Amino acid sequence: FNIGRRRMRVAETAVALAALASGVALAAPMGQDGNPMFGLQHVVGGIAIALVGYVVFTKILSPSKTEPPEEEEPKGNFIKVDAGDIRGYKRGTMQEIDVPGEKQKILVTRLLEGNVFATGAKCTHSAVRLVTGVVSEDRVVCPAHAASFCVRDGSVTDAPAFDGLHTFDLDIVDEHIIVYVPSPMPEFKKARACSCNSNAAPSTIVVVGAGAAGLSAVETLREEKFDGRIILIGKEKHLPYDRVKISKSLKASVESMTLRKKEFFDDAKIELMLDTTVTKLNASAKNLVTDKGETISYDKVLLCTGGTAEVPWMTGIPGYNQDGIHILRVPEDSKKVDEKITAIGSDKIRVVIIGSSFIGMEAAAYFKQTSKIEDVTVVGKEEVAFERVLGKDIGQALMNMHSEKGVKFEMNAGVVSFDGKDGHVTSIKLDNGKVLPADLVIIGAGIVIPSEYVKDNTGIEVFRDGSIICDDKMMAAKDVYVAGDMARFKLWMIEKHTRIEHWDVAIQQGKIAALNMVEKNAIYRSTPFFWTAQFGKSVRYCGHALQWSEQIVKGSLEERKFAVYFIDNDKVSTSSQQHVRPSPTLFLIFNFVHYR
Repeated sequence: FNIGRRRMRVAETAVALAALASGVALAAPMGQDGNPMFGLQHVVGGIAIALVGYVVFTKILSPSKTEPPEEEEPKGNFIKVDAGDIRGYKRGTMQEIDVPGEKQKILVTRLLEGNVFATGAKCTHSAVRLVTGVVSEDRVVCPAHAASFCVRDGSVTDAPAFDGLHTFDLDIVDEHIIVYVPSPMPEFKKARACSCNSNAAPSTIVVVGAGAAGLSAVETLREEKFDGRIILIGKEKHLPYDRVKISKSLKASVESMTLRKKEFFDDAKIELMLDTTVTKLNASAKNLVTDKGETISYDKVLLCTGGTAEVPWMTGIPGYNQDGIHILRVPEDSKKVDEKITAIGSDKIRVVIIGSSFIGMEAAAYFKQTSKIEDVTVVGKEEVAFERVLGKDIGQALMNMHSEKGVKFEMNAGVVSFDGKDGHVTSIKLDNGKVLPADLVIIGAGIVIPSEYVKDNTGIEVFRDGSIICDDKMMAAKDVYVAGDMARFKLWMIEKHTRIEHWDVAIQQGKIAALNMVEKNAIYRSTPFFWTAQFGKSVRYCGHALQWSEQIVKGSLEERKFAVYFIDNDKVSTSSQQHVRPSPTLFLIFNFVHYR
């Protein structure tokens, strides 16, 4: 324990006194009447035992060396950074420290228990400064998207981060924290240890779906020293990428969104089968069939194929197949939309967005703020945007923000037809009788789960929406696991089966499924979290509320600086906040939700 010179001396004195008392007690024989019989020899013996105890406890078993010898310092080229007096660090706080000659900084964290640790200073998911977040137990939590890292070893403890933090050795010298930083300082991301000694082991694990859950699963398998064969099958031709960026930045390239390069999979001996669709799962025979006619055998399989935005309640509307009508699900979609805007011009193009939840509202913000499009209209079936998820009050506040930026709304409305000319959409007819001119239509009306390949398998229960029912270990049947959008699982905080379409949840569930595939007996106990960014404002949502009886608002909805707590049966089920730094109080409530 790094407790400093003065505290060490106090501890040593206390140990010495305890040793003296023990020595005297052990050396004092008891008389026949039960009274101790002290003599000079007994006192001398007690002092001798006390001295031996002092030497053993303080010189041999001492928990800390306040002035470590030179040979105990890390070997190699290091920069010795004085991070300040330990007494300047309150327990449960952190400080960002400059490293001489380096552009990067380090983060020094003191936990409530008193121990001090040094790590990288930026979140490996968003590059946000972690010092602006909070300390929770032995973790630092990023304020942007709630990724968290264990300060003891730098490992990721909560998604959406995939990479951990570097950790640095330190000593306490004369009450000062001395950190040993390698020179040159490593990149702030620390890659996971996903090496493979051999793939000659007979066991084969197949992961169907190369999204967030699939990537998380294969990385976890290798990190847990599974040396068998791993096959990752993906419907798209791309390597796993950060899908949430598609509706937030239409100009983002696939390369900029890619989470792992091809070399990573080669080094980890993970076989990639991209641009491949699984058409049939045979759970009893333990194999699956692809659209290329291949039959692949497995010992265990993870299904995490996500959803599709080609929803039947939209594709069945007359005129849907015309040019100019787009979904935002894959990089090719955003590229087509961007090309359409460029061809017509942002000052002339008329954009209509179907759907007033996260995809639709993020797209509206992007079109107004980044593409500078003048004519943007959102069509929603609810009374206000986000009503189903966030409630009317928060939804109205966010609608007001969009309206101030020039976004128009048609709420309580549905689409009757897409009208066009020469195969190109020109307008949309609504069920309230209105006709909206349109050159570009964006569909953000939810997803459906394409799980037809799973049907007709005894023991696998498919819900009416296509999702697959599983337990809290993500197991749907013997040796069959599910994760992500297609997993219908019992969420501990509401004690009901549900399906959650969050990036963070998919990553966590992929990890849990992988751990159970290698017999680690892990259960899903995370608290769901998601975020959205619109017009430079961030909305963060922690928990999951199917219903609520009360909302407690802290701050101002009108000023859009607020934290809202969703209450159901006197329990906090969800918290949503905008444009406020997460406070320790808020995250303590998050922990209450997590641990109850």
